Amino acid sequence: AKRALSRWQDILKDKERLAKGEELLDGGDKTLLTSSSTRKYCKDHPFFCMVLESLEVCSIPSVSKPLHFVATFAASKSLGLVLSEKDDDVDNDDTDEGNTLLWKEATKDALPGEVFVKEIVPNSQADQLGIFEIGDRLSGIGELPFIDGGFEKAVEMLQDQPRGTKNVRLHFDRLSVRDNTVIPMTPTDKVEIKIADYG
Repeated sequence: AKRALSRWQDILKDKERLAKGEELLDGGDKTLLTSSSTRKYCKDHPFFCMVLESLEVCSIPSVSKPLHFVATFAASKSLGLVLSEKDDDVDNDDTDEGNTLLWKEATKDALPGEVFVKEIVPNSQADQLGIFEIGDRLSGIGELPFIDGGFEKAVEMLQDQPRGTKNVRLHFDRLSVRDNTVIPMTPTDKVEIKIADYG
């Protein structure tokens, strides 16, 4: 696999150099190749040229996958998350402008019934974990998936946790690509994240 990756990187470099009209050194007979002698090179190395042509014709789309994470909360305390379905009428009186922009950006493509983190209560369990952002989508409660059941179903599933349960696990997804003009990309040392376990 390492040799294949190395060869692929060499092919990409050769493609860039040929496109710029630079000379390539053929490893077999040590002859210099220019863009004008590419045809002869393609006769001797058809696979290489086929790869170059396919790179020009076929674009490889970048697929954005959401970040998935699990948070464990003490069942005896409040979670400290304000969960909500997408709401076009955001109340600006009790929400600051930055949070409103984050909420709109995160829920712009939301489907009916999806539930998101709308706010994080200061000094709560969620705030102390320091991993949540406005717009994180709820994707599971306990060991059960949650896709588009709506806010009422999420509350029902939280209340239906077994009585002796000490902890509640919630699964969340976060879109990995968001509009950087909405989300400030400034680092903060406000929260210290501690990794408690690997899984």
